[in-house]
Amino acid sequence: MSSKKWVITLISITMVIVIAFGALQFYLDPLLQYGGERGPLTYRTYTELYCNPGIAKNYDYNAVLLGSSMVENTDVSELDKLFGCTTIKVPYSGGSTFNHKTILDVCYDSGHQVEKVFWALDEYALTTGKNTPRFPLPEYLYDNTKINDLSYLLNFDIFYYYTLFDISGTIKNQNQIMMRDGSWEADESIYCKGNALSSISYPMTQKENKGDSFFENNLLDNLEYNILPLIKAHPETEFHFYMAPYSILYWYIEKSDGTLDAQIYDVQTALGKIFEYDNTNVHFFQNNEEIITNLDLYKDYTHFKPEINSWMTNEMYSHTYDLTKESYITVLDNFHNYLTEFDYDAFISGMIE
Repeated sequence: MSSKKWVITLISITMVIVIAFGALQFYLDPLLQYGGERGPLTYRTYTELYCNPGIAKNYDYNAVLLGSSMVENTDVSELDKLFGCTTIKVPYSGGSTFNHKTILDVCYDSGHQVEKVFWALDEYALTTGKNTPRFPLPEYLYDNTKINDLSYLLNFDIFYYYTLFDISGTIKNQNQIMMRDGSWEADESIYCKGNALSSISYPMTQKENKGDSFFENNLLDNLEYNILPLIKAHPETEFHFYMAPYSILYWYIEKSDGTLDAQIYDVQTALGKIFEYDNTNVHFFQNNEEIITNLDLYKDYTHFKPEINSWMTNEMYSHTYDLTKESYITVLDNFHNYLTEFDYDAFISGMIE
């Protein structure tokens, strides 16, 4: 065989392999970019950063659950039953408001009629840089530019870390639907005061109070770029903002770091802006003293049992913990006073003994 024919043959074989590889990726679609759960796979490896955009583009829904790891154990079937909707859960562990805005933009741009958004706000997320994702986003999965699909279809890392795992899980007849849609933390033993206490350093050195406005610039940026424009642009959507109950240990850390006043100020400022729009509801669970001081409900200083997620879902529906334009400042002032006056040393020492 001449060198020219050899080169042509080699190129032809390479092209056939590349096309076959891309066709297999398209057919199996491990990241759900082409129509949701179709084809032969019954198991799908779920990684929020990579799978959320496919879910947002292709699933059948009219409600969206957003947030950090605080919402990962929420069973969306409970939201569906109570609120009469069909919900997708697209959280980002440790995610920022930029992550939440990005995925919500995908939901709207995909043509879905989003009637309800359940958005769990975290203090840290309100003060992260306005353009800062938790991890770098694989933008080729989030946009609608077809040429970028080659970065997906011909991506060996995706084939290795997702496609092969999905094939293996399907062969083993595994199912991970609960991890994506339901309450998936099954090991109850990890929730105990011992684990909660071991997640903090004690005692901590009391630092100088950093003042109310310590995070203000980032806070206002997040509101202006990532939250308020979505509320304003979509008056047809009913936004349910809620704040989950971190344990009292979280507030011990903030008080010791001198940022407690700033955190409460940030929440008051954010909610004041949110209340300017008629299509918003606010549910505030952070001041439930019975929960936040029961460390057996936590596996560290913030993460709680799935039953707390279920409790929040039911209380959102019953409006027991709603804030209003008239009440939010008083409620947050009272909570601030409680956190300021709380005897953390006596509490923690008593738990350690």
